[in-house]
This record gives sequence, C-alpha cells and structure tokens, in this order.
Amino acid sequence: VHLVESNARKCAFLREAARESGAAAIIHNARIENVTPTLEYVDVVTARALAPLPDLLEMGKIPLSRGASGLFLKSAGELGAIDIGQLASAISVLPSLTSAEGRIVLVRPDHRAAPD
Repeated sequence: VHLVESNARKCAFLREAARESGAAAIIHNARIENVTPTLEYVDVVTARALAPLPDLLEMGKIPLSRGASGLFLKSAGELGAIDIGQLASAISVLPSLTSAEGRIVLVRPDHRAAPD
C-alpha cells in the first residue's frame, strides 16, 4: 500500500501506525501529483477529504488511465452539483452503508456496471 501525504507530521503518524500494525505500507511525504507518475502499478486510487471529485479524477488520471479503479467517499450534497455522466462513462455512485448522506463513487476501468 502506498500512502501519500504532503504533511510531514501526518506522515510520521502514518509511519508509526504502519510500524505498530505491521502493515506493508510505503509512506510518501509528497504531493499526489508528484508520486503517481512514479508508481509502476496501482490497483486502486482512493482519497478522503482531499478535493472535489473532478479534481480527484484529474490527480489520479495516470493510474486510472493505466487500469486502476477509483474509490472515493463523497457526500450526496457534493455530488448533487456534478454531472457524473459528463466526467466519465465508467462512474457509478453507490449508497454508503454507514451514512445516509454518504456516497461511494466507483470509477471502473473496464466500463462495466458496478455489481448490485
């Protein structure tokens, strides 16, 4: 797992959490747009509280264009102002199981519909 965080203090926390939990994580103290071009293979791109969905898709465009899936947690209010169909044909919006206002935005590389 590659974790990208531009704040050095938060990176220190992530490193300690990975060490204590035994998680095989690589912590990058950098901006995401500087890290994604250097990663050879990415399965899934995800982010929480980073940016609006169009910006996240732009930041993740390299791994997404190489076949990675995107998984982004958003609020229904934020998504209400976005024409999902205009962003990409492979985007599905799923309800959150933990929040009535939450949505899970799934970007699939193979353009198949999301599972039921």
